[in-house]
Amino acid sequence: MKLVIVLFAALSFLSIGCSSYYQSFYQPSTSTSGYTVEVEKISDTEISGEGSSGYIFGFIKVSGESEFADGITYGSSDNGDYSDLKSAAAYDAIKKNGCNVLIAPRYIVQTSNSFFYRSVTVKVYGYPGKYKSVKKSE
Repeated sequence: MKLVIVLFAALSFLSIGCSSYYQSFYQPSTSTSGYTVEVEKISDTEISGEGSSGYIFGFIKVSGESEFADGITYGSSDNGDYSDLKSAAAYDAIKKNGCNVLIAPRYIVQTSNSFFYRSVTVKVYGYPGKYKSVKKSE
């Protein structure tokens, strides 16, 4: 009987996990490769998108997104570990709402960790925008 209690306690301890949550703000640059892009907000209604991944032992990816918004990059201070999920969340928001860009995006990263498995979900909120003009920088 004691062995059963010890095994149950050990399994309970291994399955206990922790979660974390943080929010970041990132506004992509409007100039790239010698061009300046003018963006216009097309709605005052905030839109959202989501991307998620699962990892065994914290680093072996077993599930996740396969579509990403190209050209969305993040600096080293913006936790590059989740840049692929932030890009996937932005793609999801842009695709679902038929816009070209997210204006003033806010990213919320939620992680849930247990001994064997880690899941990460990134949600993005922002305003839909479209490209108004593209001009060659001087």
